[in-house]
Amino acid sequence: MLDQKVDALDVVQEVAYRSFKYIHSLQNSSYLKTWLIRMVINCAINLLNKREPIVEFELESELGEEPHEELPERWALEDVMTKLTKEEKDIILLRFYHDYTLSQVAQVLQL
Repeated sequence: MLDQKVDALDVVQEVAYRSFKYIHSLQNSSYLKTWLIRMVINCAINLLNKREPIVEFELESELGEEPHEELPERWALEDVMTKLTKEEKDIILLRFYHDYTLSQVAQVLQL
């Protein structure tokens, strides 16, 4: 979500702090993982909202008609991920990188 290792480490540190500070507010310990993931997402979104907006532009492709035909699959995926909204990235990350079911994703993201 954050693209920078330093930012990700800041979020981890903030979540560790908040989890110790607010652990008493967790009513059901079986939801600990969901609670922590939601906290990570919220902290990451807060950090992204504090940044100045970055102006995005697209370079014309020199690879031919299909812009990703010569690129490794990983690069094409990263390019697609940059075009998603924060909410769409959250869904993709939870579903395909953390192996959550759709109902778990909906619960974590409160959808």
